[in-house]
Amino acid sequence: QPDPDWEFPRDQLVIEQTLGEGEFGRVLRAKACSIANISGYTTVAVKTLKEDASAVELADLLSEYQLLKEVSHPNVIRLLGACTLPGAPVYLIMEFAEHGSLRNYLRRSRHVDCDGKFPNSLPVSGSGLGDSEVSPITPREILSFAWQISRGMAYLSEIKLVHRDLAARNVLVAAGTVCKISDFGLTRDVYEDGAYLKRSKGRVPVKWMALESLADHVYTSKSDVWSFGVLLWELITLGSSPYPGVAVHNLFHLLKAGYRMEKPDNCSPVLYQLMESCWQEDMVSRPSFKDLTLSLERMLEDGVEYLDLSPRVVHNRAYFMSLDCECKENGFFKDSVDILQPSNDDVAFVGHNQGLHDVEYNHQDANIKQQFPDQLRLSDHTTRSESTADLAGYQNEGPQKRPTAVTSNAYLSPSRPHPYMSMVGPKTPKDGVDLESDFMFSPESPSKITMPL
Repeated sequence: QPDPDWEFPRDQLVIEQTLGEGEFGRVLRAKACSIANISGYTTVAVKTLKEDASAVELADLLSEYQLLKEVSHPNVIRLLGACTLPGAPVYLIMEFAEHGSLRNYLRRSRHVDCDGKFPNSLPVSGSGLGDSEVSPITPREILSFAWQISRGMAYLSEIKLVHRDLAARNVLVAAGTVCKISDFGLTRDVYEDGAYLKRSKGRVPVKWMALESLADHVYTSKSDVWSFGVLLWELITLGSSPYPGVAVHNLFHLLKAGYRMEKPDNCSPVLYQLMESCWQEDMVSRPSFKDLTLSLERMLEDGVEYLDLSPRVVHNRAYFMSLDCECKENGFFKDSVDILQPSNDDVAFVGHNQGLHDVEYNHQDANIKQQFPDQLRLSDHTTRSESTADLAGYQNEGPQKRPTAVTSNAYLSPSRPHPYMSMVGPKTPKDGVDLESDFMFSPESPSKITMPL
């Protein structure tokens, strides 16, 4: 039944354009008249399904609707209303994030001046979603993004929600560069025992998933922490695709053998240690989101320069080129709202109650290790002890700097060149590997072909 507290008159919603599409749904930009006690017309984002979506997708959308009604946090996307009356498509009406997805925001920051010089700060162009201003992205802002997201995830953890799809593509950047966690299509309430066992079919974001989720479909707040570690890597590498050159069907065996992504050249050991602590095989050893928030607050309070944006040398490493083949306009990546899943060609089938360790592979462990790229390293899984810091008031950029900067504690090292700045356009490895093939599909996914393993 429609909820009178949230139901919005469809005739007071003016659809303007499509912002993004996925396999089953789309996101639209619209104007809403007098919504959520806001007078006049407000620009909003509308999430809906495509005409050929199944009853399962409709149930998932309505489940997301129920969850969004219960959440309220500055770093979580806000639900403004919904159109759910029978006889017309279901619309979820949400606040509009003018800068689009965090992943595309980071990728647009990979800008080089026309004369080939690197700027001292990175200008981020308008997203094409109604934003025309140009503002710089700074090292502090990158770390602030991590802090904001950890705050939002700490809130979700406190109210017993597991997101299950935390990634840069599912974080939106609103006015004032405020990060908003979005895409709650996979989120589940885990109030009873803190864990969710996935029994339904569907595609899964393999490269962001924790080992226990890959193996047994078990999801907890600590599996979200693993995903946060991957998102932190995305932030530091300005939107690169994780595990570059590694096919999704090889990833579980590699992670189980102890391999982890190596420290990016521009990342200090301290920040990498925080990232790596999220990837502990034992979920109990991983920090909580509250711990992560406090650690990031300390880093922001140090007041150091985190990243040198005027490098003298550009390293051409494989993961610096791990962008998918997106269209560009005027030298910048064409933006889209990544509330919906990206498309993929590299897919494999995962069964009903089947983890990746149950899938048959033609590759032997020896062959996998032989083919293992240089970008990955064997981790010792050392979890550092977390220090506490006084909680600071909420600000867009995070806690204020301490009066005295300790430059030796730089978290994004200014002494190393930043290789990602050379990326003006998308590139694909010579071997043709699709670096955005990060998902697997269930047996019932339509029109998909089993990949030879």
